[in-house]
Amino acid sequence: MIFKNIKPIIDNWDPIDLLPYSPNDEYDDETSWIANQVEGKNADEIA
Repeated sequence: MIFKNIKPIIDNWDPIDLLPYSPNDEYDDETSWIANQVEGKNADEIA
């Protein structure tokens, strides 16, 4: 569920403008890494 919440944020950000030319899953590795880092943590721990 965390991945599904983070994915649209990362995809909309598209920091190096890849999505117009790449598959929709281009940033999924980065999104998974972020999701794993924040899973189970509260807002103070994430900050």
